[in-house]
Amino acid sequence: ADDIKKLRSQVDVLVVSQHWGVHYVPALISMDQYEIGHAAIDAGADIIIGHHAHILKGIEIYKGKPIFFSMGTFMMDHPHSMMSGSVLGHLRETFQWDPDPEYPNFAFPRDAKKSIIVKCTIADKKIQRVAFLPAWINKEGQPEPLPASDPRSDEVKDYIEWTIKDQWLNGKLTREGDEFVVTAKLE
Repeated sequence: ADDIKKLRSQVDVLVVSQHWGVHYVPALISMDQYEIGHAAIDAGADIIIGHHAHILKGIEIYKGKPIFFSMGTFMMDHPHSMMSGSVLGHLRETFQWDPDPEYPNFAFPRDAKKSIIVKCTIADKKIQRVAFLPAWINKEGQPEPLPASDPRSDEVKDYIEWTIKDQWLNGKLTREGDEFVVTAKLE
């Protein structure tokens, strides 16, 4: 929070990229993530983009500012050959999944293939619009943006909406072309 407060006056838009989250567990957001995210925005952050959980998580709008709890495994060079037998055993036992043999360069669960590209429109020194473009990790472990015509685009959106609902978040997604605009649900 102190670092954000010091930086706030030096920038127009302050983006926090936060390394956090519960690995591989669908939807779950830990209490410390809420505390850290809210504290960062209270200190002056304009948007928080989380990573590390290796799976998409929900989106919250806090005080009008978005918190992306996890954008998934957007870019990770992690071939199966890097994993020892004990690591594979741990994954099978703890998370009930095996790496997909069709994806030799991507040793993560199926849901980790869903990802997003966060997009912000900045004007007049502030974020005017926040959206994301759905993406899918290909067999080479690379993210591929998905057009609206690809059914996996809606699969990514549906997954994020499920995580939002599961964790009682207030993110709302509205399709505009290939993107999904992020706003807050009014309740």
